[in-house]
Amino acid sequence: MSEKKLTIGTNTVEDVVFVKLSGVIDEDNTLARTTKKLAGRTVVLDLAEVKRINSCGVRDWVNWLSDLHAKGKTVILMRCSPCIVTQLNLVNNFVGSAMVRSFFAPYYCAHCDLEVLCLLQVEDFAGQTTPVAPKPGDPRAPGVECPRR
Repeated sequence: MSEKKLTIGTNTVEDVVFVKLSGVIDEDNTLARTTKKLAGRTVVLDLAEVKRINSCGVRDWVNWLSDLHAKGKTVILMRCSPCIVTQLNLVNNFVGSAMVRSFFAPYYCAHCDLEVLCLLQVEDFAGQTTPVAPKPGDPRAPGVECPRR
């Protein structure tokens, strides 16, 4: 099965560039070529549809974020997919100077044998010494309910 190559969509509103990445970030990505198209001072990356990232993709990603930072861009990561969250946890400089605002976390219900991805907001963890994920039914974890409980 062939995975969808990386596609990059952009939309600029005033001084903010919204960038949507979809598919696989691998050795064939076009991240570096995209830098010239990002005219705004703030770059908001929607990463919900990134399905996979390999080691070459990680290298290019880190270099790309570093290049954006060197050009004076403020980078915000939104809706980080599970594969992006994995890299956040594995690669020390994966986010560079970017800020993570939200990410998808998998919730599993043993009663239903169902896994649901829940979008969590980083601000909901502010002030917690040891961050704790919201439990099913918590308003901060929308859509995480067990119909059999």
